Amino acid sequence: MYNLGFYLKKMISVFQILCKRLSYYCLVLACSAMYIFSYFVNLVRLFVSGKRCKTKNRASPPSCLVKPELGVHGYLTLKNRNDLKIHYVAKGKPGNPLVLFLHGFPEFWYSWRFQLQDLSDDLYVIAVDMTGYGDSSKPQNLDRYHVNEIAEDMKEVILELGYNSCILVGHDWGGVVSFSVAHNFPEVVNKLVVVNVPHSRSFKKASFKQLWCFTYIYFFQLPFIPEWILSSNDFSLLNYIKSMANSNNFTASDLEAYKYCFQKGGFTFPLNYYRNLYNQVYTSRGPFKKIVPPTLLIWGVNDPICLLESGRLSLEALENGKIECIENASHAPHYDQPRVFNSTLMKFISS
Repeated sequence: MYNLGFYLKKMISVFQILCKRLSYYCLVLACSAMYIFSYFVNLVRLFVSGKRCKTKNRASPPSCLVKPELGVHGYLTLKNRNDLKIHYVAKGKPGNPLVLFLHGFPEFWYSWRFQLQDLSDDLYVIAVDMTGYGDSSKPQNLDRYHVNEIAEDMKEVILELGYNSCILVGHDWGGVVSFSVAHNFPEVVNKLVVVNVPHSRSFKKASFKQLWCFTYIYFFQLPFIPEWILSSNDFSLLNYIKSMANSNNFTASDLEAYKYCFQKGGFTFPLNYYRNLYNQVYTSRGPFKKIVPPTLLIWGVNDPICLLESGRLSLEALENGKIECIENASHAPHYDQPRVFNSTLMKFISS
């Protein structure tokens, strides 16, 4: 009788796993069909209007990427991470408090240009290309892009720079990684700043509207097709970043910089961050624990992707956290409203 009960429990457990996987694949297929259909409708419109354009060959970086006022380019070799190479741009005096900036998707170090220019007087400011992006190494193994793996890369970046700890600032996927660094390696984070991305714990109470905003994540689980769509029509979907941003702070030259970066490095490795989401329930290792380092959430209130409600729910995952809202800013307040953002950030750093 005991053995029968044991095997029944095993069968029920296997059945539950199968149901979860089936529902996951159904979501992937449904959301993918929706996004692919939408893409082809837009493609037909472009052909009819005659606005479809060929991909431009970008052999050299646009001038905005090599401005000396943005800082000095360099590379770190992370010996404890199989000699992973991380590209970074640094400004300020080494030895000053380190502020490490982690970008989101689909972006790269350049998204922190206003912070590199304005915050380096009393700080050592560094913006990296995260693993798989820009001029950093691109490991081939899909599992290498699990958020905990990337978090360990970023921890090693801090140590390789000669620091024991830093002020860690992350936006979008950089924020997800920053949460994981703060959870798994709290000793290397003096203060944490996360910009317009919720803690995964908030999804337990997320509204249908917020969950709907994340349906594109299921589309990104497909192989090849997301890369093809993102790069087609001369990377036209990158125009969406420009359309959300403050036009005064995201120029045509800035858009060219983004297109240059992703034409050179492609989308597969950045998309692998999303393709590992099914392998992780939360961004942490082991049982859930609140984030210990003092944490500030900075939120552009007009964000159509990560809603303000999810930011407020994320406070429940923080032992010592608060949220500051920036008006007239969308998903990227650090270049939508850089003066307000920088002022808010500096106030938190100096508090």
